[in-house]
This record gives sequence, C-alpha cells and structure tokens, in this order.
Amino acid sequence: MLQKIQELDISVFYGERSIGALDTWIAPRHIRDLRTVTCCWFSTLPAWVNPSLVPDLTRLYIDVRELHQVDLEILGRLPALRSLVLEVDNKNLGILQGFVVGAGSFPCLARGIASSDGGLDLGLGNLPSLQLVEVNLQYEGANKEAAEKAKAALTLAAEMHPNHPEHDINIYIQI
Repeated sequence: MLQKIQELDISVFYGERSIGALDTWIAPRHIRDLRTVTCCWFSTLPAWVNPSLVPDLTRLYIDVRELHQVDLEILGRLPALRSLVLEVDNKNLGILQGFVVGAGSFPCLARGIASSDGGLDLGLGNLPSLQLVEVNLQYEGANKEAAEKAKAALTLAAEMHPNHPEHDINIYIQI
C-alpha cells in the first residue's frame, strides 16, 4: 500500500533508538525523500539503497551501524540524490584511512553531512555540485591535538573546493 508514497519520515519519540528494526523493510520504488535519522539504525546499508530500485531518491537521511567503501560507491551512484545525511557508528569500522568519495560519484549532491571518529579523507573535490559540508568528528579518548588536526584537514578540503561550499566542522571529544 506504500508503493506510491514519495516522502517518508520515520520517527521514534520515546525510548531508545531502534537497532535493526528496519533491516528487512523495503522502500517504495518511487520514494524521493526518506528520513530515518535519529530514530532507527540499520545494521548495514540496506539492499534497497540501489540506483535500480530507488532511482528517484533525492534526499536520504539514514543511520547505519556498519559502512564499507562499496556502500559509499552504491550511494554515489544514486542518480537523483541531492541531499545525504549519513550517520555511521565507526567504533568497529577499520577502513577510515581509505574511505574516499570517488570521481563521478554523487553527481547531484549539494549537501553532505558526515559523522565520523576522524581520520578520513572525504574526497570533497569529487563532488562538483557541493554547496554545504557539515562534519561532526566524535573522538573517544583521543587527544585534542589529533582532533584539531583532523578538523584543520577537513576545513582546508572544504575551502579548496571549487564551489567554496559553506562548511561547519565540529569536534566532540568523549573522555
């Protein structure tokens, strides 16, 4: 019955965020705007997040516990995607040093938000339509110098981008 729906915002108001509750759910084919951030965690990037299954998806706000380079490449092939809010639980993620947006990925992306525990090169130069960059770096037990170094590198990448996108880069240190 939801196959014709184009906008969907899934919210949980009371209690903790659901973990894996939507893992078996399949998004409607004509979905354009899907927001699940702050309410639900997917274990991994769902299989339905695929250019052939959701070709009209222009806005995606999603939380995943585990993300790999191949998942980022799949997201980058979504032909209509203009806005992406992607929150990743990086505690067990061992690919931070090589996690890069490739050339030709995200052809329409105008707004990107990344949440990470630092040390990653987002490849912002490969996002020709980029207008806004928001990055939240969350460090657990890291020293302030390492956090500031990561912030400086991401700020420089945003400032060197040909579009000179607005940028908001924040550091959160948990001791």
